[in-house]
Amino acid sequence: MSSSEQTSATTHQRRCLSELGATHPPAIAPATTRTTAAHPPNLATSTNTIEQTVVLTLKQRFVDLAYNADDVTAATAAHLLSPRQSSFTPTSELGALCDLAMNNNIEMSNELLSKILCLVESTEDNPGPGELEQIFYVRSWSLTIKELPRIVAFQCLIYIQYVGTTRGKSAYRPMIEDKARRKTGLIGEFLMALRTEAPQAFDAAAAFEVLRNTRLPESASNEERDLGERLLIAFFGRDNLLNVQSGGFYGQYVPSEDDFKFFETHHSSFFEMFAQHSAPVDAEKLDALEDWPAVVEAAIDEWPEATGTTTLVMPPNTLETLYLKPSPARTSMLPGKSRSGYLMADFAAPHARHEKGERQWDFKRLDRSSTPFLDLYPWPSKEELDLALAQIHLYIGPVNPVVTVTFGRETLSCARANFLHGHGLPDSASVFSHVGRVMRRYLLDAVWLEDASSSTPPPDRETLVIGHVDHGFDKYGSQPIELRRVVDVCWRVTFFVAGLVVEEAKSLAEQSPEGRPPPPLAPHRQHLQPPWRVDRIQGY
Repeated sequence: MSSSEQTSATTHQRRCLSELGATHPPAIAPATTRTTAAHPPNLATSTNTIEQTVVLTLKQRFVDLAYNADDVTAATAAHLLSPRQSSFTPTSELGALCDLAMNNNIEMSNELLSKILCLVESTEDNPGPGELEQIFYVRSWSLTIKELPRIVAFQCLIYIQYVGTTRGKSAYRPMIEDKARRKTGLIGEFLMALRTEAPQAFDAAAAFEVLRNTRLPESASNEERDLGERLLIAFFGRDNLLNVQSGGFYGQYVPSEDDFKFFETHHSSFFEMFAQHSAPVDAEKLDALEDWPAVVEAAIDEWPEATGTTTLVMPPNTLETLYLKPSPARTSMLPGKSRSGYLMADFAAPHARHEKGERQWDFKRLDRSSTPFLDLYPWPSKEELDLALAQIHLYIGPVNPVVTVTFGRETLSCARANFLHGHGLPDSASVFSHVGRVMRRYLLDAVWLEDASSSTPPPDRETLVIGHVDHGFDKYGSQPIELRRVVDVCWRVTFFVAGLVVEEAKSLAEQSPEGRPPPPLAPHRQHLQPPWRVDRIQGY
């Protein structure tokens, strides 16, 4: 926003206030333009009324995010407003500070923010939480006009915040770790730009723990852990933070009564059958995958621009996570180390519960070997699809999955094109029209494509593809109830089909102890071809 636009907006606000007879900013309003409900009442002169207004605003923002507003009470929100600080702050000033923090925190200094929130700066010397204690924190960067002239042009200093939570470590630790490693998403892009364009601001970031005496113990429920993060994000307004997600892993989505009854009575016993009849992947298949991590790592080193690692190299722990997630029958994304894994477990747990006829089911009881997870882009950049498909083939060639689940539009489009290119889904098509459908596709590569003797895809390369929306990335907003139902139904279809596959595989194994013969493995190239070469995916 330019200086003139900001001045115009401020003048308009003051004129509206004058017409209302107000002498101070309006009550804390919802931070997003999506809100349709009426604003809370104007701030009054008592601290209690201010706290009530904060609670009303949090409730409205929970409604906007399709969360349960009843979870927001004076007690649950008590850690946001600091009674210790509020008692020393004039009521009129407290009201203005709350309004500023909840609607325009970019203008609020760390000192002012600490006046209304119980923030304690976290440093290397501060005592950290217990090993299993969970804390919530606010990370803040202060930037000058000189450093970010395109972002702000009407004041000398702005403040950018990010809300987070961690277990067993202080708020200071993640901040230091992030300086040495890449973080994905919006905050990752922000840190990269800050390191390059404003190194002083990058180094001067501060982390503040919220009210140390409210650290959650190991015995805290998942709902309590989620609620703390969601309240803190809702206080600022997600649109005013670097946070992409609205907080928490465990959704409060509850299927409709009809869906619930259908799920309880229609299942294929996948979880039980998989646990009884699955076996570890044979050594030959695992040996065939040994070259895959080295090839991916070599591609990252050889083409930093194509893989998006020019500014920061991929740290070893990130690479280790990438290599562990897809290891068949040894580890998986349940729950894994990513938000996608937690969300998938969130959806899978009730299906496993319905299958068992139980009313409660912890996602930790899910079999961790049933769903190895592979990234289409095992590096930050998502520009060079051909290079991504090349590394995909190095994996799916030896693994030869029978059921393949895709997350998001691009991976679904690649799967619909038999993994040969990314145009299997027309640009004009809605991804929601294609998710949840079972499709017969083939795991093909350039070797088969250029083999003149092969006119039809080999049957031993067939796979069942089921498309899902990408519920690990908040691209569709804050996951409204309707979207959660789409994701839930897609998983119901997936587990139903997977159960039928396990049953059929069991029957075939009884008829033929050798099972499904593995496809012939083409020799692996020890490195990927450059993404700008015509022959970039040949020869492995």
